[in-house]
Amino acid sequence: FKVAMEAAKMAARQIRLRGIGGLILIDFPNLRSKKHRSDVWQTFNDGFDTDVETVKIAPFSRFGTIEMTRTRTGQSLAQICAGSPAETQALQGLRRLLSEAEGQGGARLVLQVPEDAFDWLERDVIGWRKRVQDKIGARFRLECGQVIDVFKDEA
Repeated sequence: FKVAMEAAKMAARQIRLRGIGGLILIDFPNLRSKKHRSDVWQTFNDGFDTDVETVKIAPFSRFGTIEMTRTRTGQSLAQICAGSPAETQALQGLRRLLSEAEGQGGARLVLQVPEDAFDWLERDVIGWRKRVQDKIGARFRLECGQVIDVFKDEA
């Protein structure tokens, strides 16, 4: 129940924060109690109290989902979530680097990514370098290559 209450708050907050609109379906954890469903629905609904967009929220369905509509004024969810191909490859590479760093102890590593992803990472628009260094230290370097790969630095 606590998880569902927090999810209701967070879902409403994220929908408003990101300007998501259209038909939205949210699948909450299994809530058997009518009181719990009612409390979660009310919490979710309250998250839109000061929303300037038109919001309509249906009651819980028999499948434990809430269906809602919200006026769409900006980009679609696909546009909001989709990064460029370079960004997608760069983030894949970073996830791979972090994963390899866990299994390689203190080894110095090389993250190799295609040129577009390399350029995106070099610009450091999201501050990834500091975050990765905070997590695994400065034991990595970035290299341009044909594919995404992580290997031990032999240099």
